[in-house]
Amino acid sequence: MLDHLTPFFALAAAALVLLPLPYHIKSRNVGTLALSIWLFIGNIDGAINSMVWWHSTSNKAAFFCELMYIAIPACNLVIARKLESIASTRQVHATASDQRRSVIFELMITVGAPLVYVAFMIVNQTNRFGILEEAGCWPFLKLSWAWVVLVAAPVIVVSSISVIYSVLAFRWFWIRRRQFQAVLASSASTINQSRYVRLLALTAVDILLFFPIYLGTTAAEIRSAIVKPYGSWSQVHEDFGIIPEYPAVLIEAQGLGPSIIISKIVCPVSGVICFVLFGLGQEARQGYKATVLRALIALKLRKPPKRPTPE
Repeated sequence: MLDHLTPFFALAAAALVLLPLPYHIKSRNVGTLALSIWLFIGNIDGAINSMVWWHSTSNKAAFFCELMYIAIPACNLVIARKLESIASTRQVHATASDQRRSVIFELMITVGAPLVYVAFMIVNQTNRFGILEEAGCWPFLKLSWAWVVLVAAPVIVVSSISVIYSVLAFRWFWIRRRQFQAVLASSASTINQSRYVRLLALTAVDILLFFPIYLGTTAAEIRSAIVKPYGSWSQVHEDFGIIPEYPAVLIEAQGLGPSIIISKIVCPVSGVICFVLFGLGQEARQGYKATVLRALIALKLRKPPKRPTPE
């Protein structure tokens, strides 16, 4: 019904996002590094969900039911902010202390914000989670003004700020496009022009694809939830320990299949896009070649290259 292909797609995406990881570490870009790790976790989570509950709704693996919706927008925000800082030449005047503070701030956004976001989700959770056959565990939240403030609004706010930074970064890039190589050199950044353009393309995908999808799938819920009262903590969490189970037939009958599928494929699609942008570049290909060569030498399938002898 829902996930006959998605778990395999998610596993492939999880493997792909790890391939350029050494390159992200070398470039010391917190945004892309955190994005790769979150996408790996999200795709593994999605694949396990679908496989564990392939034809079942029994509570088997509750550990894999904690979802982090804001991680990808938060990483995109950090990336867009970095690009704008470089293109506007503000980073030229950054001291070593400023750079350390920037890294701490980026870690707070890419790691701290998702963890805080998930912690606050309990305010609206009527059940710890529910189980959807073929999709896995799913958050069950009470739609009220509190849901709008704590769940929907943070994603929209973070994505909106990311949009602003992305537009500014593109504007500065376009204005200084003829001298942009000199701008990058003066910023003391490890990002070259090719990588800058690829990062800019990544933020554009978020602006033009994923942000509109989120708004489109939640707009009606936000309009109806904003006027609903929250009630009390005890009322909302009265059945918190009960795990609802929904078979695939019931999900199809209620017409929820398309929205669930869209939610499930966001992580795999994001992973593939990240790999296409960063895993197929010249630097990444050189890394793959060096890794394969080292593996062949270790397995004694190829002789190590001869070192030049001094004359």
